[in-house]
Parts: sequence; C-alpha cells; structure tokens
Amino acid sequence: MGGEQPPEKTKSDKRGGRMFRQLRYFQSIVRHGSFSKAAEENYISQSAVSQQIQALEWELGFPLLERKNRSFTLTAAGGVFLSEESGADGGL
Repeated sequence: MGGEQPPEKTKSDKRGGRMFRQLRYFQSIVRHGSFSKAAEENYISQSAVSQQIQALEWELGFPLLERKNRSFTLTAAGGVFLSEESGADGGL
C-alpha cells in the first residue's frame, strides 16, 4: 500500500474536469451578464473565459451565446442547456 501510485488520469478524466470548469464559467457569465466579471470570479483572464466557452460550444456542437459587440444573449439552445445543466448539478 505504501508505494502505490495513484492511477493516471485518462483523456476522458481530463476532459471531464475541463468541461466542469467550462460549465462553471458559462454559469458565471450568465449570472453576471459579463465575461469580465466571470473571469474575475474564476481568477482567470477574460480571453481565457471566452476561449473556454468557444471550446465548450464546439464540443457540444451548438452555440450557447450570441455575441454582439461587447454584449451577449443566450441562444435558445443556451437557455435550455443552462436550465438542464443547472438542474443536474444543483446550480454549482
């Protein structure tokens, strides 16, 4: 027992952790109505939040947000995803 190594993380484990963070960022963006405030709350840069949301949208295969200049609105799919995802995790 003393010399056992923890199991290596698989790609799916890493992807699951990344998606969890992306979901948290998405909720923060919607809650604050701002990418910048979501970035502050999560201690990362605004550009990193934006990139993570774009990656989440790519992985899901549909846009969550419609970006307009320096603002955004939820897409219909984004609204459904938010309500489904918030219900599944208790609202993070």
